[in-house]
Amino acid sequence: MIVISSIAQDKIREMKEEMDKDIILKYGVKSACCNELNYALSFSKINKNDRIFEFPGFKVAVHPADIRYIAETKIEYSEEGEGGFYIIGRHPLVSQLT
Repeated sequence: MIVISSIAQDKIREMKEEMDKDIILKYGVKSACCNELNYALSFSKINKNDRIFEFPGFKVAVHPADIRYIAETKIEYSEEGEGGFYIIGRHPLVSQLT
């Protein structure tokens, strides 16, 4: 369901090392102005309704309502420029990460 490139997984594990063990990566969508949706990645605690996906060295939490927007997407990471995460295979109603 969730695909994360190996370079993105390495970066997530690196970032996670500096955090509490109870903190996990949250992946989903958030509302912006004018009914616009954006992809969102953040670190936070698990909510009881989240679906959990396990990867080597970290977990990803997704709210059930966001699953339809993240299906068929891939989280990538680039070192170019300032570097950062981006999404491949975006849902047509959702904008890139903010």
